[in-house]
Formats: sequence, structure tokens, C-alpha cells
Amino acid sequence: MIQKYINAAENKKVQKPNTASYDAILTAQGDPLLIPKLQFFLSIARSFNPFLQKYQTDEPVLPFLAKDLTQLLLSLLRRFIRRELIQDLTPLQLIKLDISDEKNWISLKRVDIGLEAESSIKVISSFSSSIPCSRLWAEKKSLFPFNP
Repeated sequence: MIQKYINAAENKKVQKPNTASYDAILTAQGDPLLIPKLQFFLSIARSFNPFLQKYQTDEPVLPFLAKDLTQLLLSLLRRFIRRELIQDLTPLQLIKLDISDEKNWISLKRVDIGLEAESSIKVISSFSSSIPCSRLWAEKKSLFPFNP
């Protein structure tokens, strides 16, 4: 459906929008890793669900907020930061951790992008002869949230 609209806009059958959203869709359309990237973001979003469900209540849960936020932050950091650096950190030490320092990152091969994203990369590489699996795994770097 989106492709049909883009084709119509490019062929001037409908007015071509001059918006950032339209430009983002055009850019995403040419990205061979769009599905794995979306799967990665979905994986991150799912890690927030238990926290959100617990705190969308009228019950008094404020006393547990600091501990639960710390656990949420740790679960996100475990995907990208070396585990030995974040093990046994207090919440104050955790927020002072330098996540922009590359020596604190885990190797790109070990970054947890989620099972769905990894599966999508394997499927793409098996169907695409123009994009070898090694290149897709190398481009896993584009899923990494920091630019080295």
C-alpha cells in the first residue's frame, strides 16, 4: 500500500508530500535492514512493558520506582555494555557510567539485538544474493545505538 502511494507520488498522479515523514519513508524503503531494525526496536519496546504495566496503576508503587528503574536500565545496558562493568553497580554509579567510551562496549557480534532481528537478518541473507550474510552481520553495527 505504501509502495503504491510512493509510486503514484513519484509519477505525479497524486501530490508529492514535502514532509520529513515522507522523506523518512523513502529512505526506509531502500534500506535492506529495515525489518531487522524494526524488530530490534520492538525488542527494546517489549523490555519496557512489565515496567509500564506495573506503574500504570492507582496503587502506591512509588517506593519501588528506583529499584525497578535500575533494573530496567540494567536490562538495556546488558545489550551493549560489557557485563563486568555494570555488575554490582549502585544506581548512582550506573548513571555515571561512560557509555560513549568504546572500550566499555561489547563486541558487535555479541550485541543483543533480539531473536527476531537476528532471525530477520538470516532470512534476508538467505534470500538476497546481492547482500551476503557477512555484510548483513557487519551492518549490524547500524543497529547499535552509538556511532563509534
